[in-house]
Amino acid sequence: MTLTLDPVEVRVLGCLVEKELTTPDGYPLSLAALTAACNQRSSREPVMNLDEATVLDKVNALIEKHLVSERSGAGSRVAKFVHRLTGHLREAEDFSQPQRAALGP
Repeated sequence: MTLTLDPVEVRVLGCLVEKELTTPDGYPLSLAALTAACNQRSSREPVMNLDEATVLDKVNALIEKHLVSERSGAGSRVAKFVHRLTGHLREAEDFSQPQRAALGP
């Protein structure tokens, strides 16, 4: 089975992976936080300027591909999103540190 992702889907998925690894206290990400991560100017090539509607559209496409899921905690007022790549990557033994870094944006 071949999975095809467009550049914005790659950015959204990569940002979820990166933020889980680099800022686990802020993970899962709200739509606003995910949009900010996608538009981050440092360590991004190419730099993008995405709006929340575009990011949400791509999140929904990734949900349909079973690569992202929505998570809402008790008392949470906003939806948050997580990637579904082998559970928690920082604990996955099937990826080396360089391989996990390559998955980021």
